[in-house]
Amino acid sequence: MRRRTVLAVCATLWLLTIPLASTEAQESMQLRYRPSPGAVVHTLWWFDVTSSLADGRGDDLTIEASGLRSMTQRVVDAAGNRRIVEVTRDSLRLRRRPAGGLWTVIADSGQSQATARLEVDDRLRVQRFELLAPNETGSARTGTLRAFAAGFELSFPDEPQAPGATWTADVVIPFDEPIGIEEEPGIAAWLAQASDIVARSTVTLDSIVVRSTDTLAYLQVRGTFLPTTLASAGEVAAGRARLGGAFGGRLIWSTGWQAFVAGALRYQVRMSTFSGRPEAEVPRLVLDADISTRFQVRR
Repeated sequence: MRRRTVLAVCATLWLLTIPLASTEAQESMQLRYRPSPGAVVHTLWWFDVTSSLADGRGDDLTIEASGLRSMTQRVVDAAGNRRIVEVTRDSLRLRRRPAGGLWTVIADSGQSQATARLEVDDRLRVQRFELLAPNETGSARTGTLRAFAAGFELSFPDEPQAPGATWTADVVIPFDEPIGIEEEPGIAAWLAQASDIVARSTVTLDSIVVRSTDTLAYLQVRGTFLPTTLASAGEVAAGRARLGGAFGGRLIWSTGWQAFVAGALRYQVRMSTFSGRPEAEVPRLVLDADISTRFQVRR
């Protein structure tokens, strides 16, 4: 199996290009989420995943997956610095194949629709969350709905920021999207149990660009996942799984849209599973998932 260095994130993440009407610089900017009631944003997400599963005996498996997800966020009410936002995962199309093999469709647009209502403050912090309608399979996994703005939960800083400013944050990254390997024996139950991963992260405001209709903030983010251990829901001897890794990416925030209008992200996750009691555990499987995503607001 080709090993990946999960603590290093690829530096060649390129954002989708947005034509600029002006390149006038602004000294500082206070990042805030303050859309008006009735505001609607439609976003398309593209993702590519390579997952490698190794059992230590040479029976390695590599699966490739790619897909397209559509999401809609609609502001239904506003009071002070709070917004009530309904987020719908409209559709999901996903296909997978063994490395170099033939593609097989494993999800289509009718299998993933779900809606949630969130109360969000002007720093993009989720204050309340309610699942209004699960998808057709009844799944209650909601990470991508909570992380509607950027693909992960990231709060804006308190103070205005100038270009070059850097701040630290613990961001919450949902690990509940299909990666094409969910049905594989020995790993399926652990993937079903995994949900959110916390990453100790650094965010940098690269630049601010003033346009005729809004102002754009170009952000760079990177972080390392805090070690996470999943315990078996049954007896202790049934084992555990440990997750680690890193992520990085670039985002563009628009004051006109009151949304991240484009971005590119890459996640590298390793899950190692063990059986037996902690004092005498036996390594079983190692999953390496390399996930690249990009998104853009639909005009």
